[in-house]
Amino acid sequence: MSKKISVIALTAALAMSLMACNNADSSAKKETSQAQEVSFPKLERNELEKQNEVVTYKGGEVSGKEFADYLAFQGFVNPDAPINEKEFQKEVLNHLVMEEKITQEVKDDQWASERADELWEQISASYDEKTRKKGYETLSVKEETIKNHLLNYYKVEQYFREGLTDKDIQAFYEDVSDEVTGLTFQHILVATKQADEEGKEKEVRTDEKAKKIADDVKNQLDEGGDFSKLAEKYNEDPGSKKTKGVYEQMPLSQLDGEFRDAAANQKIGEIGEPVKTDYGYHIIRVDKRQKKELKEVKDPIMQQLAIEKMNNYMKETLPSVIKETNI
Repeated sequence: MSKKISVIALTAALAMSLMACNNADSSAKKETSQAQEVSFPKLERNELEKQNEVVTYKGGEVSGKEFADYLAFQGFVNPDAPINEKEFQKEVLNHLVMEEKITQEVKDDQWASERADELWEQISASYDEKTRKKGYETLSVKEETIKNHLLNYYKVEQYFREGLTDKDIQAFYEDVSDEVTGLTFQHILVATKQADEEGKEKEVRTDEKAKKIADDVKNQLDEGGDFSKLAEKYNEDPGSKKTKGVYEQMPLSQLDGEFRDAAANQKIGEIGEPVKTDYGYHIIRVDKRQKKELKEVKDPIMQQLAIEKMNNYMKETLPSVIKETNI
């Protein structure tokens, strides 16, 4: 399976990070309106808080109060989290044990502290003061507790980042070459089938007819025809109809099959022969193909690799660390 550079949410804190980033371009008015609509879950804390130990592990234990606070944190950063469901609780309890074990190993947490502060700013941009206060009251949790778990999340990531080697990073970078290679190209699709208003595909012309039209368009281009004008007339790709067939800085990974091969290998500025795909025939001209340098994507690569190491720790190491669970 091909690896992709992505932010995989190990905890709801990271999901919150994504939500905040997606809202970053919104106006303050829109952000306030969205924040006021947040409905936080009510945590059933009483039974949990009665337990002295919900889990014991090598080197420590988690009390019911501590676990309730962690569930409240989860509910705060992700109001859709099913914090009262047992399966969810068992999963995040494992996260909490990992957090408590790993954070003990982090001596200098400056990097983690800076990341946590940045995330808190994003949360504050999504949740106004009134909404944050509502969250604290509904979940019976303190702001200090939320911030502390944000910090601990990044301390865990920092720990696994520090274990990465240059060889690890370089290998991943090479493995995700398609994800970090951006293309700007112009194409004309002569379709054999299209989706109707209900999303069902229907045939619009035979393969033979589509190939004949595509060959004719290619000939016109070879004779000096204007690509944009011909795209206005012939291009049947809904995604680029308004741009005269142009896509800018599209990751190579988003292209499939013969189209991907042509886009990856055609000479810059060259108009290739019609390429057949499931939707018809494409005439493609690649105008720019640029792979990001390692230094441009090093941070998200390190983040992804660290998260993979977290997942491996959860799967391979944590079971031997936990002694007894009482939920």
